[in-house]
Amino acid sequence: MKASYRLCILLISFSNALFAQQISQPAVGASTPSAGPSTQANSAIVSHPIHLNVVVTDKSGKPQAGLQQQDFTLLDNKTPQKILFFDAVNELTSKADHPVEITLVIDTVNTPFDAVANERPLIAKFLRQNGGKLAYPTSLIVFSNSGLKVLGGPSFDGNALSTSLENNNVIGLPSIHDASGIAGASDLFQLSIKGFDTLVRAKASVPGRKIIIWLSNGWPTLAGIESSMQKKPKEDLFTSVVAASNTLRLAHITVYNVDPGAATGSRFGAPGGMSRTPNKFGYLSYVKGVTKPENVAPGDLALQVLATQTGGRVIINGNDIASEIQSCVDDASAFYIISFESSASEQPDQYHGIELQVDKPGLTARTTTGYYSQPEQRPAATEGKKE
Repeated sequence: MKASYRLCILLISFSNALFAQQISQPAVGASTPSAGPSTQANSAIVSHPIHLNVVVTDKSGKPQAGLQQQDFTLLDNKTPQKILFFDAVNELTSKADHPVEITLVIDTVNTPFDAVANERPLIAKFLRQNGGKLAYPTSLIVFSNSGLKVLGGPSFDGNALSTSLENNNVIGLPSIHDASGIAGASDLFQLSIKGFDTLVRAKASVPGRKIIIWLSNGWPTLAGIESSMQKKPKEDLFTSVVAASNTLRLAHITVYNVDPGAATGSRFGAPGGMSRTPNKFGYLSYVKGVTKPENVAPGDLALQVLATQTGGRVIINGNDIASEIQSCVDDASAFYIISFESSASEQPDQYHGIELQVDKPGLTARTTTGYYSQPEQRPAATEGKKE
């Protein structure tokens, strides 16, 4: 068992160092609002404008339009902040001004065979509704042991995407089996993080808001393994958590997790092996932003955690995947763009929790739950001489 733990720790260290190095802060599209100049130019940690995509829902989960800036109160680490930019986006708003792109990911790596088979016709049902006319350009991607495969898109033609799904065999046999134990769980964690990383980097340069709907039981959380991790692997893992958080926010990516195999359960639930019936709500212990390397765990990069922290949703125990996908897409029909200046920080990678309150009874705001402070990026010497 000790050898397996050492192997797992080594794989976590390698995979997360790779994750952090490959994801860089992307250039945000021209449609991104400006919240004014940064402040504290001479300090170690500079303030940056933080741009949020906000969905407000009623008790039934329906997105609500028509709110004004004065209806919102924004807190950064419990301290009220001035809203510098506000815009309400709805179905009447020009899509050219606020483009939205949808990506559907069929995860055949982390989802049982029967669940993948059952979800295919339901995905096709979603794509072919309304005569196959999709509200937003949509891409269809399969995540398998060989990586990501684009079946089609981005396209408004749901019929064409559905036909592509029908003509492709998206159900593959898993290369990592239940008998693989903790080493297999670590391999699956690494494979999943790499696939997610690849997709995020591909979408980071696309202007506007991106919604990724990942149909999956979720990858391993390797719960408990953090107690055996040494200082360097934990530092690498924390660096990856910071990189993922900042990149998803800067790229305006919101992640949604739709679990297509509610009755079957996720794989690799426990650190000592694999479990078909783990606690599906165990991810909730990781959703609060981790503040320092010594407290980090692989679960901080769980799919469900990333979905929650980007302002998306985790849909578990549903029975109508077509409707569940549609409910995720509906979040783009009415949302708000809010910007504020980040608070001063004493050091890089200091976590700031974001709270957004709505001064209307029965309404709840959902957005990015936090950000990490970044060091000042001073201009090059040649640029400073242009004046």
